[in-house]
Amino acid sequence: MIETVLGSRTRAGILRALFADDGRRGLRFLELVRAVGTSVSSVQAELGRLESIGLVRSDRSGEGRYISLVGSHPLAGPLRLLVEADAEADAGTASAAGLHPRIRPLAGAIAEACRRHGAVSAALVGSATQPDADRPPADLDVLVRLDPSPEGYSERYFGLLAELERIMGMPVEIIEEDALRNPYLKAEFEATKVVLYEAA
Repeated sequence: MIETVLGSRTRAGILRALFADDGRRGLRFLELVRAVGTSVSSVQAELGRLESIGLVRSDRSGEGRYISLVGSHPLAGPLRLLVEADAEADAGTASAAGLHPRIRPLAGAIAEACRRHGAVSAALVGSATQPDADRPPADLDVLVRLDPSPEGYSERYFGLLAELERIMGMPVEIIEEDALRNPYLKAEFEATKVVLYEAA
């Protein structure tokens, strides 16, 4: 939806990734390209437009080029609301009403973190999908299918784990869907999972 509003899938992806990274050092350029899921040239062209209006900035260090948002820009606040509303809409299409009330408000942030760290799909399973408010989940079980390319795989996996634990304030277990071998467990997850995100 946000792609239609902004008129560019690449521009929308850049803003999603940078708002999700807000408050940290910024994203390395190649991390940003990976998060957006398009070509280097497309990301570079959109960054040029966003830099020209002062919404993003590039900083170079010995480790490379870092991209970050300029939080004081007058468009930063309205765009943040747009990105957050879009993430909530994504989560809403995933039957978020079936989630535990403790988890439900964070569904959009969970989905966005999975998207940023290269998940092809992400769903919640286990206690997070039990809507009984009297039984709060002690941890979060996330069923994901990660981009299988070996380059940066560990970084994506552990980066996602750290971000989800920061969002949730509780232990998180990432269950890789492609690694599941137990047919009974697979069937149980398939029957009860709440899908948060699936790449188009």
